[in-house]
Amino acid sequence: RARGRLEAAAQALATTWGSEPLLRFDAVSATLARERGAEVWAVAFAREAARLAEEARALGDRAALYEAQILVGSRQGRAAARVPLLWLLDRLEHVATQATSKASRAEARRG
Repeated sequence: RARGRLEAAAQALATTWGSEPLLRFDAVSATLARERGAEVWAVAFAREAARLAEEARALGDRAALYEAQILVGSRQGRAAARVPLLWLLDRLEHVATQATSKASRAEARRG
């Protein structure tokens, strides 16, 4: 459920941005955007959104790995380690909340 929420939040960021993939928005992209007249808040949004998108991608990869490990472990009668799983769930929720908030604020600002 947390992973799905994160994926939805990451999609909201991408939709709000609506340009090149956020994962490719780096310092060079920010400089070029400012030179083309992009507003400071829009560039700051894109930089933060790119950071969140990268973290979301990494957490999604980790979640997929954990899901596979849990499936294999359950077939072998082994329990999953709680601490790493709880950490992952917390990070998924945290990044999803940040991404949703960031997308909402950007939409309101674009108004």
